[in-house]
Amino acid sequence: MKLTFIPVPWRRASLALFLVCFLACLAQIGRCQRGPDSGTYVADVAPSIHFFEIAPRFGYVRGTPAARDEEANTDLLPDLPQPQPPVVPDPTANPASNALAGPIIALNLFAVRPPPFHPANTMWQQPKPDSISIQEQAPAQPNDDIQPLDPSYSVIDENGDFGSLSVFGVNVVDAQASLERLMPRSVDLDAREVPIVDPTAPNYRINVGPYNWRGLLAQSLFFNVVENTFRAASDDQIRLMLAKKPFWHDYFASTKQFNMRRWNDGDDFLVNYVGHPLQGSVADFIFIQNDPVGRQLEIGSDPAYWKSRFHAFIWSAIYSTHSEIGFLGEAGIGNEGGWTYPIKCRTPGCPQWHPGWHYTNNTGWVDFTITPTVGFLWMLAEDTLDRFVSDHFQGGDRFNLGLAFMRGALNPSRTFANLMRFQLPWYRDFQHDPELENSLLIHPQPSDEQIAEAGRFRRFAIAPFYHTMPMGSPAQPCTMCFSNGGFGVTFDYALTRWLAADFSATSQPGLLQNSTTPIGTTTAGSTSTFGSGLRFMHDGPINNISFVVRPTIVTSHIEMPLVLDERHNTFVHPQIDNERAAVTLLFSNDYKLSKTVAIRTSIADTIVRYKSPIEDPPGIGKPPFLTWLSKDEYTNKSNWSAETGPVIRF
Repeated sequence: MKLTFIPVPWRRASLALFLVCFLACLAQIGRCQRGPDSGTYVADVAPSIHFFEIAPRFGYVRGTPAARDEEANTDLLPDLPQPQPPVVPDPTANPASNALAGPIIALNLFAVRPPPFHPANTMWQQPKPDSISIQEQAPAQPNDDIQPLDPSYSVIDENGDFGSLSVFGVNVVDAQASLERLMPRSVDLDAREVPIVDPTAPNYRINVGPYNWRGLLAQSLFFNVVENTFRAASDDQIRLMLAKKPFWHDYFASTKQFNMRRWNDGDDFLVNYVGHPLQGSVADFIFIQNDPVGRQLEIGSDPAYWKSRFHAFIWSAIYSTHSEIGFLGEAGIGNEGGWTYPIKCRTPGCPQWHPGWHYTNNTGWVDFTITPTVGFLWMLAEDTLDRFVSDHFQGGDRFNLGLAFMRGALNPSRTFANLMRFQLPWYRDFQHDPELENSLLIHPQPSDEQIAEAGRFRRFAIAPFYHTMPMGSPAQPCTMCFSNGGFGVTFDYALTRWLAADFSATSQPGLLQNSTTPIGTTTAGSTSTFGSGLRFMHDGPINNISFVVRPTIVTSHIEMPLVLDERHNTFVHPQIDNERAAVTLLFSNDYKLSKTVAIRTSIADTIVRYKSPIEDPPGIGKPPFLTWLSKDEYTNKSNWSAETGPVIRF
């Protein structure tokens, strides 16, 4: 039978019954407690359970006859537990018996409290076991440390549950209320929140901090990588140039051919007047979301709002200029300006080309101008929709996903900017108070050692390593032969806790590729590499995992066959050095032995570029296909390697 078939009242009654049984068991457990020694006899009382009761409670402990003379006033307080007379330890009794002689202090969350005091039920008026012998002792001295219970508090405390349900001495109503207070509050999805901050209030003030320049650069670089990845995935010409053409030569050749004597660059309306303004608006919001003042403001007459948006416009102009002419922009990735194509013809080779058609190298003023200016207007339009439409419908209810999706859909460029900082599409800074929200979470207090260790940020690292090639090399291919063993060293300088500048140098015997010389083909020689790049890190308590992108120069020291040195009348091996460009992709794991020493294990792929004998036709070509790019073509070879060695941080 499914749970959904049980009526709701029955389910609630079952839950209440379970709670009653659970509390009754607790009461029965407390009732069954006994002293560990026969010399001290604890009264058989039925305790009642009181939540959040942290106060001394005096148990009924057998004492001396002198203690019995002091009687409590049961006429005034007939239903209250009375403070017990002082207990004088028995010197002739077992020491373990005196361990329980004294007040029993209950400081737990669930304090066990005896029932109302009745002289007829006290243990010294009960029949005593034959095994217990009582020795008369001297009268005890009054104990001034015992403080009587507050009568006003105790009467209310004991008589406040009249008319409620009790099972085995357990007040079910009070127990249920106490448990509800212990349970965490559930989220009411239908509730309407009160906004944490009101940017339109005249007394609204912002705790201004420093501008997050690191976040701006990191998020802008991430945005640039996403753009270039989409362009390379959708354009086979870009993939071909990246794989087979010399990057730096073609980049500088492309920048020299920018035609700034015209407005249009040949792209259609959707690209120039929709796509590029969207790019400019995303750059605006990336700047704003790293501004501690601007990200808290909504559109209005506040001068601080317009100041922050003007600064964002300046950054958008800088970003769009880099996106056009920078080496990570369209001039470097795709070589915009370095070659021409017909505007109306999309077919490769364009067999229907007509001399009257226009051709372009995809340069002009349109992208430099439209991207920041129309992007700025786009940003203002999204701010307007966010305040007067999204705020109107959503209000303070941030838990309604339908309204949250609507807020994100009405602000596409802000949504994309949020993704660059790994936030939800509908996230708004002015709806959140980080200090307040962090205060609602549980943060374990770090120890003094952890605080001191966090303050010691070790930026420098040196890592000597042993280098080998488990798959061989193109010159000597093999499988799990671990050839070309060599040594190297890596230096790291941590810029942040997740990013470091990386420098590496290696030397190994053998060549990566067969080398053709005037005498013939040789494989004798050695190889050395030097490169620098970026290391992306994730530092954990035991392991430090990192990924490295490192442009590298590979130098082959080719050893020629023996020739006669007529000057010295001896045979020598002439040596020729050959340099090639490469890029190294490396994944490594540092297993920490201590705070400063670790063992690093890495696997890397060094992709080396070799010049191909095939070249493009000479000249710049004929319209509409003109090119100022290099005629050389290259092929790429992968060289897998493994590295291991110690890492020392300081």
